[in-house]
Amino acid sequence: MAERLAKAQGHKDEGNTFFKDKKYSRAKSCYGKALAYIKAMPGSKRNTVPDMAKMLASRTDEGGALTEEMDEEAKQLEIVLHQNIALCYLKMNEPQETLKHCDLALQSDSKALKALLRKGQALLSLKRHEKAREVLEFALSEHKNDLSAVAAINTVLSLIAKEEKEETLLEKQRFRGIFSK
Repeated sequence: MAERLAKAQGHKDEGNTFFKDKKYSRAKSCYGKALAYIKAMPGSKRNTVPDMAKMLASRTDEGGALTEEMDEEAKQLEIVLHQNIALCYLKMNEPQETLKHCDLALQSDSKALKALLRKGQALLSLKRHEKAREVLEFALSEHKNDLSAVAAINTVLSLIAKEEKEETLLEKQRFRGIFSK
């Protein structure tokens, strides 16, 4: 089991390198491979084993039981991987996929800061301002003592307010012509 966790961590690290080089698709692929190792761990609560995960897991030649500590480590790594994949999709302008991976991270940890922030950003890009504000305000209430989190959340909240103001002005201009006749 430790070997599988190490392989997953290695794929994550490789993904981080690609991400730093702005190779988001390749980074996402590495994070996906890491997830496959985690999901294929026998005894894991996350063992939803897609075909790729079965194939990768069958390549490892190790035994041993999954300890609670290893399962918790796998859970935390899975959350990070989903957040990283969500960020890759956000950078590739695929907000629906971003939302999917944010929600997967939030299933394991409903207060995961990066998942909440990225979900808010994805909702903003989809013009779902009310829902974005709701998600970000929840994040703000849960992470109010983390100054960098508060700053990041407030930045996105101000972008929402700016977009809403611009939309209101556009609507006023559109209707001004109708009612002035």
